[in-house]
Formats: sequence, structure tokens, C-alpha cells
Amino acid sequence: MNINEKKIALDALFYEVWMLNETFHLLSLSHLHPTSFVSPNANLESFLTHARNVVYFLENRKDSRDIRCSDFGAAGIDVNLPAGNGIHEINKYLSHLTKERISIPKPKWECEKIKEEINEKIKQFIANLDQTIFPTARGKDGNDFIKISS
Repeated sequence: MNINEKKIALDALFYEVWMLNETFHLLSLSHLHPTSFVSPNANLESFLTHARNVVYFLENRKDSRDIRCSDFGAAGIDVNLPAGNGIHEINKYLSHLTKERISIPKPKWECEKIKEEINEKIKQFIANLDQTIFPTARGKDGNDFIKISS
């Protein structure tokens, strides 16, 4: 990736981290719609989707067509999600209609721990990033990443 593509890629990463944190916040507001199961479920699914996307980025998962931290010269960063709340569970219970969903109880999602672990690893990635990459195409800098990850 050239420098402009990297700047645009960082904006996409910023969006993923921002959505992870915003949907986590919305999960705590489910009491505003106590009769609706749609909003909490939609917020949880969105939170887990963005969690998965950021983990794939940090751990250099999937394939070279994906944006990965290695595109920025960084080694993969291990993300230690809570037991039973890993990428496997997110994929099986969220992203795919699997037999596992009907044969094994749904995980108790530890969203706060997931959020905290991912935010810490994002801060680590940003701290080790060559700061001359900033600002991004949309004018974000490293401090903007730190703010949304706190």
C-alpha cells in the first residue's frame, strides 16, 4: 500500500474502533427500550462484528486482500479475548447459521472485557506506528485513536 492508501486504511480502522466503542455504550442503554429485543440484539451484533474486524486487523488474519497491521510494518498483535468469547464463537454464533448454535448454549458475551482488550491493543498499535503517517485522509491523528479507545 502507498502512503495515501495507508491513510485511508487508518480511517477505516478508526471507524471500526469508533463503532466498537459506540455500540458498547449503546448496550448499556437497553433499559431505554425495555420491551424491544431488537435494539439490544442489533447493538450486540454490531459490537461483535466490529470486534471481529479489529481483531482480524491486529492479528493479521484472513488474507492479503484485507487491511492488516502488517500493511503498516507491524507484526501481528495477539488479542486475548475472554474464554468462550473468541473469534470462533463470534463467527459461529453471530456470522453463520451453524449447527453449533443449536447444540451448544450461546456464550455469555463479556463485552466490557472484549472492548478493554481490543482498545489496549489498538493503543499499542498506534504507539508503535510511525507517527509521520498522520494525519489520516480524514484528518485523524494518533491522539484521536487514543481518545476513542479510552
